[in-house]
Amino acid sequence: MSAHPLGIREPSKITSAPGSAWGIPGVNYLAVATIGYEDEQSDAWISIRSGQLLVEVTYRTGNSGQRGRCRVAAGLRFDDLEVGEQVLVGYVGGSDVHGVIICSLNHVTWPVPVSVAGLQTGGATANELYAEGPGPAFTFMRTRAGRPLAFESGQLADLLLHSGASVEIKGAAIHLAGIVHLGSGFATPPAPPTIAQQQVPDTGAGEGVLPGAIGGVHVPPVGGNPTTPPYVGAATGLVRAKDRYQSNAAVDPPFWAYFLALDTLVNALSTFVLAIASLNPATIAAAKVVYDLAKVAFNLVPKPQDQTSAAMTASMCTAGDALPAP
Repeated sequence: MSAHPLGIREPSKITSAPGSAWGIPGVNYLAVATIGYEDEQSDAWISIRSGQLLVEVTYRTGNSGQRGRCRVAAGLRFDDLEVGEQVLVGYVGGSDVHGVIICSLNHVTWPVPVSVAGLQTGGATANELYAEGPGPAFTFMRTRAGRPLAFESGQLADLLLHSGASVEIKGAAIHLAGIVHLGSGFATPPAPPTIAQQQVPDTGAGEGVLPGAIGGVHVPPVGGNPTTPPYVGAATGLVRAKDRYQSNAAVDPPFWAYFLALDTLVNALSTFVLAIASLNPATIAAAKVVYDLAKVAFNLVPKPQDQTSAAMTASMCTAGDALPAP
């Protein structure tokens, strides 16, 4: 390897094997093509064969007009492929028999979208033939109409999405399948694999909400809430419309102290009324003493202005009280 002036090691130069077309003047290694066969339109312009994605193309440069089937680079978004779309094809070893679609190319027929997620790309002023304007200064991805966009991580592989500012998710409906924790991140960060040594993620339950939490990442643990029995879920659990509520002396002591004093007063008044009906002076006097004491005790208890209640059940999904650390 040769020395780089900044101390960066440069890779060795790639040389062709004896007798190969690599490096021979006049041999094409790149070509522009359009998706599909012009004279034979078919729904089978894209297919899978032996685990490989194959796309029919018609070449525009090099062997112009020639048809072929090309493999697709793994990093290329398949939603960019459509019949009539221009693509850049690379020839492995200079042979068009081994073509690989490297990327798609925008042009007047397949222009840059005018806007993406409400952000203007500048395409509105430069999508006509020979028109020119400033390009977008942001990264975007937009699928074609009717084509879903799917992301899936492999087994035991976590999916992380971090933003330096805000995150907006907008749609006709948003479905979150699984236990959701708002306002809190992973208690234990994931341990990604290294290049030299593939680390095996921890599959133990650890601090996870559910037994067998996977991925080496543990979600915040569920803590009990012993102050409001019989609820035993997470104190930060999200309450749903179907969940029941309760109020007792442990939940709202002022209200229930007033309620018990009122109940004692009513019972004493009832006893006093019954004593009067008995026409027994001693019974009446004793009942009046009890009633007077209950009345004094009742007047000493402040009258509550509201009542506090607590959930009896809640979802396993949680909402944290504090904002996550930046």
